[in-house]
Amino acid sequence: MKWLRVLFTVVFLSGLLISSQCLASSHSAAMDDTQADAAQLAGEAGKQAQPLDLNQEQIMELQRLLQNQGYEIGNVDGVINDETMEALRKFQGSEGMAVTGTPNHQTLRALAPSSDQQEFFGLSPEFGEMEEKAMEPPAAPEPKSY
Repeated sequence: MKWLRVLFTVVFLSGLLISSQCLASSHSAAMDDTQADAAQLAGEAGKQAQPLDLNQEQIMELQRLLQNQGYEIGNVDGVINDETMEALRKFQGSEGMAVTGTPNHQTLRALAPSSDQQEFFGLSPEFGEMEEKAMEPPAAPEPKSY
């Protein structure tokens, strides 16, 4: 009878040990998911604020967009000079963005709201943007005249 009590105690303790290991494992997995989500969000935020490497044609378009919004940029010459950076700072400040004076994803999305303009700057569509376009009905064909 004594060995039966010992056996029951060992089995009970083993069950507790196994269940605690399972709980610890699931808690660790949940923490890993939370940390991965936080890292992804931080990566997205960092991507938004990171300056972009624009070519001369893109810089000229950026300057035109700033000029169209009423900002003084000097000449539209495709060079990011002091005037262009100051115009970017003013625009970013007026939009409530981080004031860097350099073109980044967030600034270009605000300056160039159409998807064609954003594509020109090499910006990928934001989440849900492609689905919205896919849901739009196609344009009706124009009637043929004979």
